[in-house]
Amino acid sequence: MTANTDTTQDHTGQALPAGLQGDLFFLRANQQDLKELVELEQLCFDDPWSADLMSESMESAWALAILCRTPDGQLAGAALGQCVAGEAELHSLAIRPEFRGHGWGLRLLNAFLDECRHARAEVCYLDVREGNQPALALYQKVGFTLDGRRRAYYSNGEDALLMSLVLDH
Repeated sequence: MTANTDTTQDHTGQALPAGLQGDLFFLRANQQDLKELVELEQLCFDDPWSADLMSESMESAWALAILCRTPDGQLAGAALGQCVAGEAELHSLAIRPEFRGHGWGLRLLNAFLDECRHARAEVCYLDVREGNQPALALYQKVGFTLDGRRRAYYSNGEDALLMSLVLDH
């Protein structure tokens, strides 16, 4: 799976910083990517998954892990989840801080959702921190709707918002 982008501009028409130009590559992750995924998780989240939990999740027959790499092979982001029995769940969507603000999270999310559709999922679920406004805006942009709330779900007492998206095929 590969995707092309303009070589000099992001989705807003702004010039890309040096090193961010060229094609992005979206591909499936495997156990050899685990170390990089754990580092990305620790960089991007206050409550990162452990290496053991991530490894166990990736070994599942239903695992769906999509990497976003730059032309030089640098890991820019990852989407981790699962597809089973017609349902998908997005567990984690992370973009390295230096790669944010150029529409790459949207492209990664769409790549993940495309793979969910390919796996015949009819709906995708996720939960997101109530205070994570950039993530909420991204999910709403692609059509996720608010379904509920898990009170004090995160270790700091923050609520998780439950969202879903019906996947058209």
